[in-house]
Amino acid sequence: MPLRMIMTDRQTYDIRHPEMAMVLRQRVDIGVRPDPATGILESVAHCSLLHIVRVEELPRSAPGSANSGLPSG
Repeated sequence: MPLRMIMTDRQTYDIRHPEMAMVLRQRVDIGVRPDPATGILESVAHCSLLHIVRVEELPRSAPGSANSGLPSG
């Protein structure tokens, strides 16, 4: 299920594929801005678990959509 993480500074991160997030002991690393053609990430956001305000479920992308399975945010 795709998720949106909301941080204390109101920044949001959409996680549309489980391989785009890695939960560590004190933070979550999230791959951001993947190239739609290759899936190669532009960068990684390091988010402290202490700064996550809430996590919301996102609707699933329609099959064949441009960002299906890829995070945005």
